[in-house]
Amino acid sequence: MMQQDAAKADIPVLVLTAHNKDAEKARGWQLGATWYQAKPFNFDELLLIIGRILEATAGPAE
Repeated sequence: MMQQDAAKADIPVLVLTAHNKDAEKARGWQLGATWYQAKPFNFDELLLIIGRILEATAGPAE
């Protein structure tokens, strides 16, 4: 939903949820999630995912 607003379209959206059904995951992706992660979370893996998302969405270095 944030992706529909041009001013917010570049903001990555990471969905962290207890919902792990296929329909719920599909809905998250359809709404523009950058990543969808269901419980249980592996904290180290989550940090790597966040790092990758930030690298991929970072603007040019100043």
